[in-house]
Amino acid sequence: MAKIYAPNKEYTGMSAGVSFCNGVGEADTPHIIEWFKSHGYHVDEPVEIPEPETVVPAMEDEDLDPEQVPVPKKKPASKRAGE
Repeated sequence: MAKIYAPNKEYTGMSAGVSFCNGVGEADTPHIIEWFKSHGYHVDEPVEIPEPETVVPAMEDEDLDPEQVPVPKKKPASKRAGE
């Protein structure tokens, strides 16, 4: 949601479908935000902070305990039709 600051710091009312109280309104519609920018309003848009990537450290073969390494299970052979 972007905060929109009217040139008149005391303005309370509706402009372009946005409700203002004491010169401050909020909008999240891009074309409305652009309209206010083009008409001299100051707009503070939220900064999107990307989620940090989770990094899983790679394990080296020598770090593995042979008794803790899972052994893949074999799937039972499927029966063919007529068997």
